[in-house]
Amino acid sequence: EQPLVWEHAEPYLYARWSGGRVVAGGEEDVPPDAPARDAAIPSKVERVMDRLRALAPGLAPALRAERAWAGVFGGTKDGLAYIGAPPERPGCLFALGFGGNGITFSVLAAGMLAGLVRGEEDPDLRLFRFGR
Repeated sequence: EQPLVWEHAEPYLYARWSGGRVVAGGEEDVPPDAPARDAAIPSKVERVMDRLRALAPGLAPALRAERAWAGVFGGTKDGLAYIGAPPERPGCLFALGFGGNGITFSVLAAGMLAGLVRGEEDPDLRLFRFGR
């Protein structure tokens, strides 16, 4: 009922349906600077919208962009996010460094961090530990 699409193409497309809305993005590249990145937003919105309309033609007439933004991705050397409590920050929990995978891995991180707050141990957290 609320699908998640994560297309592994160049440039890729992601879309998540929630509450009658679609959060979608893609068309990432490495712009030379922030003003150039921001100037490209309107054309990238149109390309993402065109791809969404092709993906879900039955929804195409109702699709419109409500908001758009661009930013910089923070990633790690091994491509895995940092999730958990770094030893040098006691009492703090983090989920960061997702690169372009935040829309999918943030769901995983939320569950793991909620478990930590409840005092539960998740053996998979070792994969995302700080200092690895």
